[in-house]
Amino acid sequence: MGIIRLSSKIQKVLTNDRMVTRNVRYSTIGSDLIIARCAQVANVKPATVRSGILGLKEAVRYFVVNGHHVNLGKLGILRLKINAKSVAQEDQISADLISRITIGYQPSVEVKEILSNISFES
Repeated sequence: MGIIRLSSKIQKVLTNDRMVTRNVRYSTIGSDLIIARCAQVANVKPATVRSGILGLKEAVRYFVVNGHHVNLGKLGILRLKINAKSVAQEDQISADLISRITIGYQPSVEVKEILSNISFES
């Protein structure tokens, strides 16, 4: 599988200098590179992969925003996470109580196993 690379540096935390460790980020990979890699691995035309990925993105979006947890196999599970204020009575409930909506991610066992494969860069 992959290797998680971490680096540490001194950073000001509140008012103190502390050693902070973060994952090393090389770049942001765009969909064209992902499509080219998928097409190469699957030995199909990039247009076929592009069409399939478009359908997959739409299907995931559709199911997540309609309240489903979407299992993406070895990647993990996506779901909506909503934070809302509580109220005393049912008639006080409204959309104005929602303070935050995010996509939640629960990594798969395979992704969690990557944590045993960490290297540190200096």
